[in-house]
Amino acid sequence: MTDASENEITTQILIQIRDEMRAMRESFEARFDAIDARMDRIEARMDAFEARMDALEKRMDSIEKRTTAAEKRGDNVERALVRLEGKIDDLANEVNFLKGKVDVLEARIDSIEERSESRHQELFRRFNTIDADLKKFASVVNEAVLHYAEEMDTARDRLNIVETKLGIPYRSE
Repeated sequence: MTDASENEITTQILIQIRDEMRAMRESFEARFDAIDARMDRIEARMDAFEARMDALEKRMDSIEKRTTAAEKRGDNVERALVRLEGKIDDLANEVNFLKGKVDVLEARIDSIEERSESRHQELFRRFNTIDADLKKFASVVNEAVLHYAEEMDTARDRLNIVETKLGIPYRSE
């Protein structure tokens, strides 16, 4: 009995070990399936993450390109501003130069106006003097003309008297 009971115990132990091994295998398979499913989910998440990373990298590349372009435009704008500032300074210098010329010209115009006014007054005084002299001269000439006209009339009258006395006929003009 001992051999048969030992065999039976051994068989039972072996069956129990076999059942436990099957249960362990099923448990391990279930765990492996769960781990595989979890790994699949992780891989799917990793794929999604990689896709997002690729999209982010593309966006970063795009942003980097836009940033580079903006920096170039900024550099161009900065250079243009420097050139404009130089031109503005040149224009300011030119304006200051022209203001100086305008001041000089205004001073010359003022001087010319003063001289012109002075000359105008002198000419006006001279014209007034000439006008007064001409009026005096005209008066003297008128008196002389009138005097000589009287003298001529007197001489003509005397000539007529003499011609009449002498019998010289009167000439008509």
